[in-house]
Amino acid sequence: MMKAIFLLVMFTGVFLSTLLYGQAEQEGQSHPHEAKGSGHVHGRHAINFYTGFTFIPPKHYAHIDVLGLRNTGNWVPTLGLDYVYKINHRWSLGLMADVELDRYTMLTLSEQWIVRENVVVLAAVAKFELLKGFSVFAGPGYEQMFAEGGEDFWLVKVGLEYEIRMEKGWQLAPSIIYDYKDVYQTISYGFAVGKRF
Repeated sequence: MMKAIFLLVMFTGVFLSTLLYGQAEQEGQSHPHEAKGSGHVHGRHAINFYTGFTFIPPKHYAHIDVLGLRNTGNWVPTLGLDYVYKINHRWSLGLMADVELDRYTMLTLSEQWIVRENVVVLAAVAKFELLKGFSVFAGPGYEQMFAEGGEDFWLVKVGLEYEIRMEKGWQLAPSIIYDYKDVYQTISYGFAVGKRF
């Protein structure tokens, strides 16, 4: 628990320092989300609510059914909350927090069985907009399981996202995310609904 709190404080400190530096640099410049002709401005900040599934690949997940032991993979429901700050028209910084809502047993790369239950993943990412609405992001993170005896892992999060901007600062963003950990890897598919302010 203390490691997760330390990690969250560290990520928040780095994130806020960068955010304040970026805000100072941009002071006096035009706003990045000004709608043409409307005179209405959407802020640099965005809050996104994420829903999707995290896929545990077959090499890590096996279960026993009537046919015996089968490696099929596992789809785990995932919910998340993201905060994103837009530095300029291409670069953004974000904090991502996801919760995998399931209990499952999986095989690590070192051939050990471990139990994962309601795993929390925190990550700080940098996002780059390649084309209008289409972005890539990456950054360090930490996976923690709060159940007794749970193992925690550092990770690298990499993703692709397409942001569909709607009226009044609302946005919808389907995404594909890859989490690399020393002991296993996962792929997440889902979408976020958010608001710029």
